[in-house]
Order: sequence, then C-alpha cells, then structure tokens
Amino acid sequence: MKILYIYPFCGLGGVETSIINKMQSMNKLGIYSEALLLNFYGEGGTILTKNSHINASPSIDDLINVINKNFDVISIIDFPQFFRALNILQINSKIIYETHCSDLPSMRRNYKIMNSEKISAIIVPSDFNKNMIKKLVRTDKKVFVLPNPINMALFRNIPLSKLLEKNKEFIDKKNIIWVGRLQGSKNPVEFIRLGLRLLKKDMNFHFTLVGDICGDYQFFNFIKSNIPPNYKPKFSFIHSVPNEEMPEIYSLAANTGGCLVSTSNNESLPMIFLEAISCRCPIVSTNVGGIGDIIINNSTGKIYPLNNINEGFNAIYDLVDEKNKVKRNKIINNAYSLVKSRHSFEKVSENYKHIINMIFN
Repeated sequence: MKILYIYPFCGLGGVETSIINKMQSMNKLGIYSEALLLNFYGEGGTILTKNSHINASPSIDDLINVINKNFDVISIIDFPQFFRALNILQINSKIIYETHCSDLPSMRRNYKIMNSEKISAIIVPSDFNKNMIKKLVRTDKKVFVLPNPINMALFRNIPLSKLLEKNKEFIDKKNIIWVGRLQGSKNPVEFIRLGLRLLKKDMNFHFTLVGDICGDYQFFNFIKSNIPPNYKPKFSFIHSVPNEEMPEIYSLAANTGGCLVSTSNNESLPMIFLEAISCRCPIVSTNVGGIGDIIINNSTGKIYPLNNINEGFNAIYDLVDEKNKVKRNKIINNAYSLVKSRHSFEKVSENYKHIINMIFN
C-alpha cells in the first residue's frame, strides 16, 4: 500500500505537520507514503526539504514523476484546483479529498469539488468540519472524521532542569506562548493586548510568539508596533522552529506555570493544541470553529469569546494563578487523557487503515 499527499503550501503550518504525522503513523503499519507540497511560505518550508519523503515545491516534471509512481491512494488536501490535473493525467489511484479549512470563504471555495466522481471519500479532522460540509454542500460522498495524529513520543513534557541552560532569563517568569503564522486570521495583535493587560496586573510574565512572518513584513511591524517601548523586553518573537524543538517551548510554558494562548479568528482542530497538551501545557483559546471538539471550558482548557480582552484576561489569569493549582492540574490531566485516547499514532493509524479498507471494498 502506498499513499501520496498533495497540499498547495509548504511551510511549518498545522496541515503540513498533520501530513508528516500521518506519514509516520502509517509507516508503523508498513504503509509507504510521500507528500507533494507545492508553494513555499515563510522560512519553514526550507526545513521540510530535509525530509526525504517530502517533495517541496517540485517542478512540473518532478510532480508528474512522483504522481506516476502508481500510488494506491492519493489524498488531495484543500486543493480543488488540482482536479484539473487529474483530468489530464492517467491516474488509477483512489482519490481522497481532505479538508482542514475553517474560514467561510475558504470552505465555500474548497468544498465545490466534493461531488467529483473521482473522489472515493472525504476526510476531515473534526466534527466541526463535517457539520460545515453538511451545511454548505450537498454530497453523496462518505465523510470520515479522522482526528489529527500527534507523535506523543516526541511531544512530551521536558523537565525544567533540562531547559535551564537555554532559558535562564525566562525560568523565573510565567511563560505565555502563542504559536501560529503571523498573519491577520491568527489574530496575534489580540495576544499582544492580552499580554499588556496581564502585565498591568503582574509583571512576572514573559510572552513569546512563535511563527513565520510569511513574507508580510508590514504586518509583522504592525504587530510589534502594538507593544509600548517600556514593555518590549517582555515580548519575544521566534521564527521557523523545527518540529523536534517545539516540545521545549511548550514545556517551558507548562513548567513555569504559564500556558498556550490561541487568539485565532477561525480554526478547525489546531495541531498546536495536540502538541501543547502532549507536553502538558494547558490552553486558553478563542471559542471559534472546531475548538470545542477538544477544548471543553474548565475541563480540558479555557475558552473565551473572540475579541473579548476582558474575558480572555480572566481565562488566562485564572489558569496561571498559583491559588488554582488543583484546577490547573485537573485541566492538564483531562486534556492529556483525551489526546492520548483519540489522537495517538496507534489510534489514528487504526482508524485511517479502516477508512482505506472501506474505499477499496
């Protein structure tokens, strides 16, 4: 069995990470896979070229050569335009259409292809995505919810003692982190505003934004302009972090009493949530899209209304307040149990293999 994944972007985003994780989890079942990632964005795409199973920004000839390797299954991810190529190329593979998009214009655009006779099945990462397909498009295709897999052997909590040397200046502060592309839909400015509000309450915080600029330096400068000069030392920006180094960032936040904050305008089921939870880092998030599939307020994390700085501040402070350690630990343990039971390589690969068997029978 051989699987090919095709996605129109190549960076360090959640979809690319989910592809890599699927490839690794299926490899454990003896199923070979490759990926075609077509367009670089940010600096992270270069990192992905080190993976021998990833063909990053291939030429037309390279793309055709890969497709002609006779894959049993081709999974096309949020790339309806690629179906034009399928009309030209002679492909006998089973076609899966996978969609992770979460904003309404993208969903309407990417869902249009779902009645293509070439599609054998549709895969989505969350119930939210499945429900949106039912709402926005009529299709007789079977829609499967396949949760994103997480490598829990890689993403695990790293003790503070092992983080000390690289993070001496941050060890004695509560570290609050934000992870994502530095673009408008991820709403990083709201994180800055939440940080400033928290610093007015308590100066013993440090805020780190982890993510690629994606070429929009004007927007990046706008983000930084929201930080008053006297508060700039309290904020850090880190770009293009390899996947294997992310557990250190999540663990630093977890073990200093901090958390991960997501301020996105829309999400399906973010890979960063699975990564953080696997490292026992608690989460505060805007209540958008498919967030509710994994974050249950005060049970597996904290949620607040989008753009409500007051509620966001209260959610974060309640989670990091020393007086609430028992509540915090309960949230961490509940979230970890959920991810382990639903998103581990073993569980996802079992479900994925079941889906593939169904489309061949």
